[in-house]
Amino acid sequence: MKTVTDLNGNKLYNVADDNFIAPEGHIVVDFIPDAELSEEEIELQNQSKIQLLESYPELAGLNYKLLNLDNLPDIKRQETLANKGLKGEKKYFKGESLVWSSEKKYWFEQNPINPDGLVRIVKLFSKAGTVIDTWSVYQNLTADDKQFFLKKQRELIFEYFKSQQPELFQLLYAFFSKEINDYVMIGGTTLSDTLIDAKDNHESPVVQGTLSMEVPTLSGGTTTVLNGILAELV
Repeated sequence: MKTVTDLNGNKLYNVADDNFIAPEGHIVVDFIPDAELSEEEIELQNQSKIQLLESYPELAGLNYKLLNLDNLPDIKRQETLANKGLKGEKKYFKGESLVWSSEKKYWFEQNPINPDGLVRIVKLFSKAGTVIDTWSVYQNLTADDKQFFLKKQRELIFEYFKSQQPELFQLLYAFFSKEINDYVMIGGTTLSDTLIDAKDNHESPVVQGTLSMEVPTLSGGTTTVLNGILAELV
């Protein structure tokens, strides 16, 4: 639904055709209701509007599923918390408006969507902030590709650890650099086994005390530094 006005913005009439071409001296604008809309009606109207097209009207008529949404002008990505080296849902904003999001699901996660690789789940949001469209992009991976992703995941675990707990990371790296580097390169349980043993048997009381220290969790409880580290390893 559109509204036709004169050149001074005075409402003349409504048209059902969104592609209506106004006669000379008239202008087609977004629908102007005869009576002021209630908050509920505005909300319903906003839920039907794709924020991508509200923020980028020049994309109207294009198949947005084929566009490179990462490179839209002035788009900003909201950083997400890492879980075992994997980023959560990445949300993209223009100004204060949520435009779209992306989340990857991997073959090694519980009940994988794509056992042969990964799936990128893309969501478009409405002007009201609700999901208005979603689709999945499947990517099958070779054995070498999978090993690359697993190594990258292990690297990200310690990059995130270093950025969030630099002093703790430096302490552990000073005593367990070989085990950490081997874990990143090839995986395995040597690092976790070494840390478990170190909590009670390491020659340094600082290492023992640090690994045994109780720290708060995001859920409101507590855990030891050791268990917090082990929970992040894969």
